Amino acid sequence: MNKKIMNKKNYIIAGIVAFIFLIIFSFSREYLMVSPFDELPYEGIIYATLDNEGNTYVLDKAGQRLLKVSPDNRLIWKKEAFSGLFNGIKKVVTSNDHIFLLDVESGEGIRIKGESIVELNSRGKAIETVAKFLYSELTIQQHIVGIFPMGEQGIAYIYKTNDNIRLLVPGESETTYPLKGAGIFLRSSAFDSSTGTVYYSTYDGKIKRYVDGVNDKVLYDSTSSDALSIPADLSFSDGKLYATDIGLRSVIVVDTKSDEVSLIEEAGNLVEKEIAYSLNADNGLACVTDYSVKKYLGNNEYDYFVSCKLSSLIVFKSIISKISIVCFILLVVALAASIVIYIFKEKSMYAKIILGIVTGSFIISALLVAVLVPRFQEEITEAFFEKADLVSDLTSAMLPIESLSRLNSADDFMNEDYQEIRNVARNVFLTESENLSDLYCVFYQVVDGMYVMSYSLTDIAGAIYPYDWSIEGSLEEKVLTTKEGERYMSSTSEGEYLFSYKPLINKNGDAVGIIEVGKDMATFRQEVNTMVIDAFINTIAVTVVLILFIIEIVYFVKGRNEYKEKLENGVEGASPMLPCEIMRMVSFLVFFLTNLSTAFLPLYAMEISEKSSAMLAPEIMAAIPLSAEVITGAVFSVLGVNIIEKISEKRTIIISSVLFTGGFVLRIIPNIWALIVGNAIIGVGWGMILLVATLRITNLPEEKRDIGFSQYNVASLNGVNCGVVFGGFLVNWMNYQGVFMISAVFSISMLILTLTYFNDTKTEKLEEDAEEENEPIKVFSFVLNPKVFSLLFMIVAPILMSSYFLNYMYPIISSGYGLSDTYIGYSYLLNGLCVMFFGELLTSFFIRIKRKPEGLLTASLLYALAFFIVIRFESIPALFAALAILGISDSFGLPLQSGYYTELDIVQKYGYDKALGVYNLIINVAQSIGPFVFSYVLIAGMGRGLTIVLITLVVLAFIFIFIGKTVDKKRSTV
Repeated sequence: MNKKIMNKKNYIIAGIVAFIFLIIFSFSREYLMVSPFDELPYEGIIYATLDNEGNTYVLDKAGQRLLKVSPDNRLIWKKEAFSGLFNGIKKVVTSNDHIFLLDVESGEGIRIKGESIVELNSRGKAIETVAKFLYSELTIQQHIVGIFPMGEQGIAYIYKTNDNIRLLVPGESETTYPLKGAGIFLRSSAFDSSTGTVYYSTYDGKIKRYVDGVNDKVLYDSTSSDALSIPADLSFSDGKLYATDIGLRSVIVVDTKSDEVSLIEEAGNLVEKEIAYSLNADNGLACVTDYSVKKYLGNNEYDYFVSCKLSSLIVFKSIISKISIVCFILLVVALAASIVIYIFKEKSMYAKIILGIVTGSFIISALLVAVLVPRFQEEITEAFFEKADLVSDLTSAMLPIESLSRLNSADDFMNEDYQEIRNVARNVFLTESENLSDLYCVFYQVVDGMYVMSYSLTDIAGAIYPYDWSIEGSLEEKVLTTKEGERYMSSTSEGEYLFSYKPLINKNGDAVGIIEVGKDMATFRQEVNTMVIDAFINTIAVTVVLILFIIEIVYFVKGRNEYKEKLENGVEGASPMLPCEIMRMVSFLVFFLTNLSTAFLPLYAMEISEKSSAMLAPEIMAAIPLSAEVITGAVFSVLGVNIIEKISEKRTIIISSVLFTGGFVLRIIPNIWALIVGNAIIGVGWGMILLVATLRITNLPEEKRDIGFSQYNVASLNGVNCGVVFGGFLVNWMNYQGVFMISAVFSISMLILTLTYFNDTKTEKLEEDAEEENEPIKVFSFVLNPKVFSLLFMIVAPILMSSYFLNYMYPIISSGYGLSDTYIGYSYLLNGLCVMFFGELLTSFFIRIKRKPEGLLTASLLYALAFFIVIRFESIPALFAALAILGISDSFGLPLQSGYYTELDIVQKYGYDKALGVYNLIINVAQSIGPFVFSYVLIAGMGRGLTIVLITLVVLAFIFIFIGKTVDKKRSTV
């Protein structure tokens, strides 16, 4: 053995150091991509506000990043959407030391899935979600149109509906104001908390004070200006109402006491000024353009900021994040390499096979993705542009071009020309029958030398929305001049887009505008990433399953050939002993077939339970089929011995195989009671089938018996992995009944196998048992032995109950997080591979150091850790981490349980057969209770329920250690 590689001390030190680096990185990971030597530039700014201490909060990267900047323009902290704190922020306000984010979750294309207001503390840590709205119907415009500080640390916000606006103070009050057409016309709002007055701006260029929804006071009207005026975003502070004017490129100020209107105008030529698209005046006036954050200094002057410096702490975090992740990766690679070397030098062939399977699958998948994905991405892009061009041509042909040309002021919003254009666009893009839900549509034209947006599907641009960049030399000028379409990708303050430009030609053949049909790059990238992940995961899963199938077939063919050779060379009329490879196939088939539905069975059971007239809750009813199978399997694995003695082994296993198939057939009926009975019958079948197989292995010569049980266990794990993955793959292509039909058809192979290879030979083990004299059984005194009791009821039963998290609760939680049935099935492969890979490695480690009780404690603590991760992070990655941790725990925990039990002196005195009978009884009872434990967890709530489970596991595990130490100490003093 290479002592240097296997030096435990080095491993422990390396593991601790790697963990420390990981902890360091977790606290600084947000600054990994920040250069410590440069200022942080603002990109795609959409909003900014000041707090009462002069700090600036900047939303940039189209709402994907939030920055807190000190008064001396140094970055204090930053938060990004990938952290999971928010989806896409549209506004931010402060209320003393609390921060409130208006977060919008985008759906497909321009659709909105939901809006929420998230509260943070001054350090950027989430406190709670104070408001949340989810939309199931088509929603393309925000409903929350204003958010304002209120009281000491609270807020108020305005939510618009079709004909009302609602002023809501979370946890306190809600006031509804009737306002006809609010859903279409209302653009932005402001609120004077001291007087309870609501102000709002409209897309047709007006600013109003709310009175009764009919006679509202007009404070400003864009038509009163000689130049193009377009009032947009509002903010109220100290008796004054502020509004950005994206036409005049200035800020409108309304004194709400006198209704006097004034302008904050910078000196210079209009076309040279940057347009401020949003503003906030809560703690000082801050405006945002496409390029900068502007802080008002007074006297019509602003201070412009396009970037911020890094504070010393941020520089340190940026440097330490890079160092820690590099060191962590190097240590992990070194540890992985040493383990691989160790496995190839010292460990079993099976460990090498598993390692080869995983490595080969990753390599094959990576090569497949590397070759196919770029090409497929090109095809997706080309398909998008072809669709965009087709839709552009269709829309252009239907569009009233002259109506578009007449849209040149804010007051034109929803006039006859606007509605003509709106009807055409919506009839094309917002019909459910067309596959256009991922596209958006915008019309542009040139008005008074400015490039303006005259219509968008969401109506949020009004009838005119100017841009402050020159059209000269631009792509848009090229399209208008050449009258030819262009394809392009662009990044703006609103996001990144892939789009197609087509000229709009009037009757005279002149290009008077441009139609843009595009797609959000975030959606596009999500589709590509989903495609890559799908391809990678599918390839890995299918490759692993195929290799495991091939391994089982190879072993079976080997056993079959050996059996045929024995038949040809054996004594006439005598049946040769079945090779262990035949029992291996029996084990594989049982676990493969019973696990085909693992990924979706709890979901299916809950679904049909809700439709039944049962009195119990669906969560309880869904647990019964799982328990029914385990209970009948347990009962008939015990009764099977008597049945074999009475009707012969061959008849028993044939009847069992028929019942096995019959149970699968019964499950096809979409009824909860048929599912329960079908599962119970399946349990009867596999209970006796596995009993016969294990008795056959027991009858093998001693030198082959250990090999037989080893192959039996390995085949069961392979069966579980192949079953859940293949079942998940099937459910992607057919319904649940279809998978049950496939299971029923495949189960016939068990009948064929048993008819072909099993005969009426009575095993030596049964003959030996029959010759033994029955002695009085003191079951209670045996079970109440401190070490037996502590093991069975503080380790074995709790762990086996908890293991039903995988079979019952995991599919339900995963589905709730959006994981498909197919991926749920595939994900079980992670658990199975961890069991197979770490099993021999960790089991032999605890046996070698003679620390089986400590190993059992470790296994229980790993279960508790897995549940803690699920509770703490509540995400799909957390569930995958739990799968891996549970697999590692089971890999050595389950073998150590049986090993520790059989080594107890009381077990040897009581008798192995009777002791194992008690052990199996506890196992089966615990497994039957497991689904009900987790049905309670679902009813009680995942956080509360799993917390109770993990605390119980930890407490019982330490009591087990305490009892063991106490008993050993007493014996050593005797």
